[in-house]
Amino acid sequence: MLSRLRAESRSPQAAIERSDPFPLGSELNGQTRSRLARSFGSGFADNVFEAPLEAWVGPIASSFGLHLVWVSAKSPEQIPPIEAVRQQVASEITEERAQARYANALKRLRSFYQVRIERGGSAAARDAPTKDSDS
Repeated sequence: MLSRLRAESRSPQAAIERSDPFPLGSELNGQTRSRLARSFGSGFADNVFEAPLEAWVGPIASSFGLHLVWVSAKSPEQIPPIEAVRQQVASEITEERAQARYANALKRLRSFYQVRIERGGSAAARDAPTKDSDS
């Protein structure tokens, strides 16, 4: 397939008709190396970022299988300005604190109780009232 794509000088858009359906879509624009690594594996991301521009390369192995890849553009990774991520960071901090409060509350509640699991015995013995429930 790689030889055909190269021989026919097929553009990525024209090659889609020969492609298998892919759950993440046929075009992934603006991907960082770290985002590609999370989705496809670090080896795949490294190969994509080393690939030449506007040429079919591959097959490149990923966690999804083998891929023929066309890289249309590259730009250096940048750290976004704080204004662009402020709300996301604030939401994540709020969520982490809420989870910590929840975990601490459960731990505190568990400290009031003693859980004992008894195995075996008859159903009547399991359903019999305990000394604490008589009062």
